[in-house]
Amino acid sequence: MRKQKGLIKEDLIIIVAGLSLLALIVLASYISPGRNSVSVTVDRSNYVAGETLRVKIENHLGNSICFSSCYPYYFEKAGDLWTKYNYSNCQKENRASVCINNNESKAFAVEIPEMIRSGDHRLALPACIGCAVDRVFEESSVFYSKIFMINK
Repeated sequence: MRKQKGLIKEDLIIIVAGLSLLALIVLASYISPGRNSVSVTVDRSNYVAGETLRVKIENHLGNSICFSSCYPYYFEKAGDLWTKYNYSNCQKENRASVCINNNESKAFAVEIPEMIRSGDHRLALPACIGCAVDRVFEESSVFYSKIFMINK
């Protein structure tokens, strides 16, 4: 039979173990991957020019991020250096357009242009951090997707 007076050794062990577990959970939440970052994911690893590529952007940066009204993304081809495909000049003023607040995500679809050559590619998304929608777009960072293959 246990004594009812004060804490006994087993009770102390349970309390210390519980507090240690709680401390580990809190610590893990602060160092987990994805915190203080922006992730750009595509729905597949292989595409054919002309197909639709689906993109998801998740913002865990701690601040809002906005994208260009002219060129919110660029296809880049792998090589010795990443080569950005040339687009025609923007016919309007380049403004901060779509914004994503901290801990939010957005998804969109992109048709892969027929002009894109076969090979490894990624998407580059120039962004302004902490800017406001409809202001002049000033790139302060670029976020990249993982590499994917495009075939002709």
